[in-house]
Parts: sequence; C-alpha cells; structure tokens
Amino acid sequence: MKLRPTDVSKYPGFIRWWGIYPRKVAKGSALRSWVDLDGEAIASDIIKGTKNYAFSDEVRFIPHPATFLNQWRFLDSNETPQHSEDQW
Repeated sequence: MKLRPTDVSKYPGFIRWWGIYPRKVAKGSALRSWVDLDGEAIASDIIKGTKNYAFSDEVRFIPHPATFLNQWRFLDSNETPQHSEDQW
C-alpha cells in the first residue's frame, strides 16, 4: 500500500504517538511502520510503552521512530539493573 503525506490524518493513533515521540525524523517511514504493525489496533499499548521507555538525553542515542516501531521497543522493559556498592 502506497502512503501519501495526506494519509497521516487517517491514523489518529499515529498522530498522538508522533506527538509524544522525542525524535522527529523520517515521519513517512514511521507511518509505514505504524501501518505495517497495525498500530491503530494497539495504539494505546504503543503510546504507553513509549511513555515508559527510557530514552537518552542525547538525541543521537534515541532510535529513529520507524526503528522504534519495527523493533517493537515499546514492549521493552524500562527496568535498569540495580548494583550494590559492593559490586563496584
């Protein structure tokens, strides 16, 4: 399915997700990934997972939006391993 820039309005879940995603690059690729993923059907899960994801403060370490969707990173756990002082 070929997508056009005007098609974005057909995907309100994508618009909401795009609004909270911290890196605004390659919107067309992200929309294609959203459609391939059937993002509208699981939009609330994607948005919740995006809000809980531990993004870096440095933009270069934040994945492109399409990569985030293609790799289902919204399902990744936000837990970081805890180290005791003795381990250092």
